[in-house]
Amino acid sequence: MDLWLPPLKIVLVDPTDPNIGNVVSQTPAAGESVDPGTTITIA
Repeated sequence: MDLWLPPLKIVLVDPTDPNIGNVVSQTPAAGESVDPGTTITIA
């Protein structure tokens, strides 16, 4: 199954930011199934 989400907004990323690639928290947890329309938060 392919998952495609349209971009909500363009965010510029600082490539020197040491936090790039570090996911601190994700809701719902990775690997969980979610219903259509569910908000997924990654911080």
